[in-house]
Amino acid sequence: MRILKTNPILKLLNSYLIDSPQPSNLNYFWNFGSLLALCLGIQILSGVTLAILTFIKYISMFYSVEYALSTDINYIYKYSLLELKQKILDLKKKISNGNLAPAKLNNEDKNYFLEWLRGFTDGEGYFSIDISSRKNLNKNGEIIEYKTVKFLYVLHLAAKDINVLYTIQNYLGGIGEVKLYKGDAFFIVRKREDLDKLIKLMYKYFSKLNTTKVLDFLAWNEARTIYYKFIDERVKDLPLHKDLSFMTLLEKITSIKNSINKSRTQFILPENHKIDITSHWLLGFIEAEGCFYLNNLSIAFKLSQTAINREVLVYIKDYLLKLGNNFIVSIEDCKPNSFNQKPYSVLYVGKGNNTANLFISFLINLPWLSIKVLDFINWTIVYILVSEGKHYLYEGKDIILKLKSKTDIESNLLDKDLEKKIIDLLNSESNYEKTEQSGILITKENNFTNTSQIKHIAGSYVLITDLENTKSITFKSNVECAEYFEVSKVTIGRWIKQNTYITTKKGVYLFKRIHNDIE
Repeated sequence: MRILKTNPILKLLNSYLIDSPQPSNLNYFWNFGSLLALCLGIQILSGVTLAILTFIKYISMFYSVEYALSTDINYIYKYSLLELKQKILDLKKKISNGNLAPAKLNNEDKNYFLEWLRGFTDGEGYFSIDISSRKNLNKNGEIIEYKTVKFLYVLHLAAKDINVLYTIQNYLGGIGEVKLYKGDAFFIVRKREDLDKLIKLMYKYFSKLNTTKVLDFLAWNEARTIYYKFIDERVKDLPLHKDLSFMTLLEKITSIKNSINKSRTQFILPENHKIDITSHWLLGFIEAEGCFYLNNLSIAFKLSQTAINREVLVYIKDYLLKLGNNFIVSIEDCKPNSFNQKPYSVLYVGKGNNTANLFISFLINLPWLSIKVLDFINWTIVYILVSEGKHYLYEGKDIILKLKSKTDIESNLLDKDLEKKIIDLLNSESNYEKTEQSGILITKENNFTNTSQIKHIAGSYVLITDLENTKSITFKSNVECAEYFEVSKVTIGRWIKQNTYITTKKGVYLFKRIHNDIE
């Protein structure tokens, strides 16, 4: 879009609109006015017609479909496949050099990290109260029972993800301890002075946890506060085991301990509690709970929560829908698979190319901290290879099969031969080439495993979605859709125009006409 580069005024306008960050919605009027002023300068120096044409050309960038307004960030830029390839190669290089997480954070990054930790805690954290007792004989031969109370903040992960716990410990100023136990990794903060530092940093974040874990935190923190207040103010000459007020306090703390975490039966949230979804909270939650997987050769993503936290998934869905037009996301309510399992709900991000591209574009620039970034990278690589028709190549099929296997993702990262093959294939040209027919691509001659690999990239499609938004089917034409539903293509056209759910022989569906935008 850089036009008439020899004109210094236009070069300034290009720099203003293209090289600068995209504006936030709060700055629309300021940017609009600034743009008018720049175009006025063009009018004076270059003529009215050029100024008007330039204004029309560039003002469209402010409302380009390439960008979508999000909740806490200005815009989501929808990357091309070429841009995504470079982004993913840069991310792989960053990880291989051990630079996924910076050693130190500036003030802005610290705020982002604490917000990330809020999300990670909603997924993998818990607040625990440990009441222990020991019995000793005193000098008179009496058995004395001594009770102590410990308060713990715990993050529990698989051992392979232990490095993220060291990163968290580092970013929190070195408090707590990281431990391995029977194949699991734990970050535990238990010392009083460490807990004081943690709460000073995280109180406003923990008190805004989105899931019902906020109830556990508030109860846990109440017990911690009253316990240490008692310890600080008690009469030191009176042993704890003889202090009746301590016994009363201990009963209250025991009651709190028995009503949080897995023992909780009451889930009424505070009146002032609001679910707050931000990009960094969501990344932390995804790194804790998210699942990137393949459905055949289509990439898919899901987040699961117990039914009691279904509303959190609803808010996440609403947040993701702001990423762009035709973003497909749904929630499915599931029955328990076993006697001990609770009812749960699953959020699914749909398979469509537009959805996949926007979701990857949203996640790829966020500051990943855990090993789940490897899942995301492999997932994105599969998306790129399939989008470029390289899954028809022998080497492409081999790479996808290896990436699809999650037996040892870390070894895949360290497999230099596999890394080289991936990089070489990503850097190669697309395996699709254009045909004389508009909107049709075909795999290159003598370079594919089957002889008739055709890809439609433009034109009219029909998308049907069921009532629960959990099932969708795409048809290449009204005729194909009509054959599926055993009606005429005219009927399909009428159903699309009605823009409402239609009862058919195969169920209740919404019919939409879409345009595929695969590069």
